[in-house]
Amino acid sequence: MSILTTVPARPQSAFRPRQVQILLTERCNLRCRHCAVPEEDSPADRELDMPAWRRFVQRCVEGGVRSLVFSGGEALLRPDAVELAAYAHEVGAERTTLVTNGLLFRGDIPGRIASAQAQHPAFGVHVSIDGASPRTHDWMRGEGTFRRTMRAIDRLQAAGGRITGLHTVLHQGNAHEVSDCADLAGRLGAEVWTVFPLADLGRAHGIMDRRLDEPAWRSLIARIIEVSRERPFTVSVMGPVYGDEWPASAGEVPRPRAEHALQTCVGPDGVVFNCPPLRDHPVGSAAEATGPGGWTRLADRAGEQLLASCGTCKFLLLCAGLDLTRPYQPRAKDRPRAMPPLAGAG
Repeated sequence: MSILTTVPARPQSAFRPRQVQILLTERCNLRCRHCAVPEEDSPADRELDMPAWRRFVQRCVEGGVRSLVFSGGEALLRPDAVELAAYAHEVGAERTTLVTNGLLFRGDIPGRIASAQAQHPAFGVHVSIDGASPRTHDWMRGEGTFRRTMRAIDRLQAAGGRITGLHTVLHQGNAHEVSDCADLAGRLGAEVWTVFPLADLGRAHGIMDRRLDEPAWRSLIARIIEVSRERPFTVSVMGPVYGDEWPASAGEVPRPRAEHALQTCVGPDGVVFNCPPLRDHPVGSAAEATGPGGWTRLADRAGEQLLASCGTCKFLLLCAGLDLTRPYQPRAKDRPRAMPPLAGAG
């Protein structure tokens, strides 16, 4: 039986995701070692066309979504991602974020991004940089990618575009560069630096020997708290992973900012799911947003699933983030363990 027929209807006051992440494509120009969705050769003909995405975005915003993230794969393999983000602002979105590896800031794309940002100041661009040096970044993303990314960012900034955020996956090979990464974020003008763990998903299965342990995370969290006080930008920590990087036997565990995720995702083919671990348990499709009930019905299902699943998911911090104001709390009896099976899913 499909989960779509087993999740009960929720009242209008039900929890709903506050943000929608749209994976415009799974195609990518890199093959990063840590990728959670390594489908770089996924055919483009499986992707929704731009009119379908515009209809979906409009219904999301009409339904109360105020923040949208456009990612991939590599989002800029869909060059119309820039115009889609601008369209989201035109129909009422308060904030959009384009997540990219930055290598495609070339041709007319830098100028188009700069124009969109000039018209919509809350149009953000976040670049994934996994180290403050070629040695660390290139180990994760491929030889020569650090210098190519820096040159591409120069092109964007020369055209008048802005980098508003950096994403960095931390592991044993680059954790010593925390301060240097923060300095890089500052030099590039970032408003937020987001730190991620090595999550045992997708291709990252092969590099789990690089994940951080509890002592390393304690040291890292202490340093990041210092960094957040020293820098003019926000630092957001999306980890560690309960059980994998932080042992179940610990007397205290990292405290999440929320007890459940605050966003849901939409794949390139329009399938709506809450997160990579729940990708096989979708809550609907983008096409439903244009039908009766629009986005509200999808959001109710997504919220129901998040409330039921996040509390015992070892990846909770990957979605909810760490509370840097009070980073630890006593271990709950049911934390950490793997996400439980979903009733009726299959």
